[in-house]
Amino acid sequence: MGSMTSPALRVVGRGEREIVMTREFNAPRRHVFDAWTKPALIERWFGRREGWTTKAEVDLRVGGTYRFKLRDSGGREIVLRGEYKEIVPPDRIVSAEAFEGFSETGWRPEDATLSTMVFTERDGRTTWTLTQVYPSKDVRDAVLSDPNMQTGMNEGFAALDAILSQQK
Repeated sequence: MGSMTSPALRVVGRGEREIVMTREFNAPRRHVFDAWTKPALIERWFGRREGWTTKAEVDLRVGGTYRFKLRDSGGREIVLRGEYKEIVPPDRIVSAEAFEGFSETGWRPEDATLSTMVFTERDGRTTWTLTQVYPSKDVRDAVLSDPNMQTGMNEGFAALDAILSQQK
């Protein structure tokens, strides 16, 4: 499968069942790590599209769970939920995660992934890398070919850039 690239986010299929995403942020990794783990920050950027709201619940411990509830301007609700498998602040987070509220292949609850986030800092900038392992090649390919995935992530990351710029 090919790859999609925007100025900020790189999304690449790897092997049969993986998607690897990378994005650089102009902030120390502690700040980027916090943006993924502190509900008050998550609610300010995650899933940020015009008219959307986000409610985040986080129990940041191995075996703990997270739940990000997104509501679009029409009232449709989408939930991303997961369980933390490994947490090494501010370097790495491993979780099993799935969406609720979708029936499309790649986004259904049964299409859960093992997701590994790595935060690498160099000269005050952080490279965020997310590797997701899908249950099958077909599911991975469905996600990789969905242009809405990258668009939505880029909109959220633009909001995150603004938050991170205020934390310096």
